[in-house]
Amino acid sequence: QSRVSRLLQQAEESRIVRTVVAVPIHVHAELEEALEERFGLVEAHVIETAGDDESEVLRDLAVAAASIFSATSMEATTIGWTSWSRTLRAMIDAMLPIHLGTKNVIEMVGDLGPPDLQHDAARGTQMFASLCGAEPVFLRTPGVVPTPEVARALLGQDSYARHALDMLDSLDIALI
Repeated sequence: QSRVSRLLQQAEESRIVRTVVAVPIHVHAELEEALEERFGLVEAHVIETAGDDESEVLRDLAVAAASIFSATSMEATTIGWTSWSRTLRAMIDAMLPIHLGTKNVIEMVGDLGPPDLQHDAARGTQMFASLCGAEPVFLRTPGVVPTPEVARALLGQDSYARHALDMLDSLDIALI
């Protein structure tokens, strides 16, 4: 038993094996239905976390999100991706490759914060797109600007950012 445990631990550390907890579906069905009805959602999930510590909550949400997303049977040609979400970036570690017919994963928020965090967000987008068998579409423009005039000036000079923003009008799924 100890040898098997040690081998499983080494396989997990080498990313050969992943331990994933299957999230029970619809444990809070009444609350989920109320959210769906109130906000016109196609689907809502409410999960419980094992602890109150922020890192535990982040881990539990990420594993649940990966499980729920991986179980979807919906075709999704275009997925909007919130690259600044720590939970969604952590979800990547719990995911296995998924094939929903996805062609593009589009960042939905421009750059925020220091450059090292911007690089982390871009890497997260790249990794998620790879897991979906899709091409990443990056939104490399400031996420917040002081005035509409500045936004128009920036977008007027950046055809890639304009194209990414235009693609957001045709999302099949938005992960936020």
